[in-house]
Amino acid sequence: MLKIKATIHGRPQTLELVKNRYVDGNRLAVTAIDHSGEYSEPWGTLTVNICPTADECCAFIDVNNLGADICGVLMEHNVALPTGRACQSGYCVYPEFRFNED
Repeated sequence: MLKIKATIHGRPQTLELVKNRYVDGNRLAVTAIDHSGEYSEPWGTLTVNICPTADECCAFIDVNNLGADICGVLMEHNVALPTGRACQSGYCVYPEFRFNED
């Protein structure tokens, strides 16, 4: 688990990132819990379970629901870096990021 402070969608937030695996057990899933208010609450899932990834530290980022700004937040806080790969699902193209192992 890792906590980051960032302004997302114009609002300062403190997010705790939690590393998991999707139900199939093969792909990385990263969720976020918002600790910005009086009570902690689920904020969202940063990743999507599509397309095979380069390795187990990689995942496709949900820019469809979270917006492209989330990619900048991940890079700014040294959480993950783009691999240069992407996967299209429907009308959206999801970028692949390699997450730091810790």
